[in-house]
Amino acid sequence: MDVEKTADGWSFHVQVYLGEILPEQILVELYAEGMNDNPSEVQRCECGERITGAIHGYSFNVTLATERPATDFTPRVRPYHADARIPAEAPLILWHQAGI
Repeated sequence: MDVEKTADGWSFHVQVYLGEILPEQILVELYAEGMNDNPSEVQRCECGERITGAIHGYSFNVTLATERPATDFTPRVRPYHADARIPAEAPLILWHQAGI
């Protein structure tokens, strides 16, 4: 994940390698836990450019206007289908782990 400071928040770029999965079959989101009586936040990233030289690798991007630090946001990849509802604790959700 790459993060850039903007005038009023952050721009996030998350590289995802999907293998045989199509970009339409997943959602890439940024998640931030609730704090100071504010609810948790989930921001959907948009599928951007293919990663040069990668098979089924894509950059997913979102720009947020926020005063929260970038470290409050964790990228996650989860399965997606318009007719499905998936709980946050489902084992099919891949959470980003710093340092990996």
